[in-house]
Amino acid sequence: MLNIYGISEKIALSDEEKAEVLDWINRLENGDNTKRILRKGLADESLTEEEKLIVAYNVFGGHRTAMLLRNAENNEVGLIRVRRSIGSVFSLDSDDKLIDTVQQYICIAINREETCADIARRYQYFGMNGGIM
Repeated sequence: MLNIYGISEKIALSDEEKAEVLDWINRLENGDNTKRILRKGLADESLTEEEKLIVAYNVFGGHRTAMLLRNAENNEVGLIRVRRSIGSVFSLDSDDKLIDTVQQYICIAINREETCADIARRYQYFGMNGGIM
């Protein structure tokens, strides 16, 4: 995931490691488009901003993130729950940079959804309208 978002230097994977990652991609419960984008990233092809957004939203639980934000008793609790949720997807709890980046892309997606306008308004003072929280 770090390579997809340009957070770390490219990591050279052996053929065996690539096969394992490809097998993982194929087992994901995401749609074909998300899997295609992940395969593109695995092939060291650059992803567009839209493709990065799709991966963040679909792989890291964008819908779940929206519900956490909407149902939180206050904004601070909502943001804490979102970070925890994103970090738990691949045990990324200590990878703040990746969590921040994924959170940013998910928030951009949430802001685009008409059904999530209430969330965007509620969290606008936390920078969510620009996608950064």
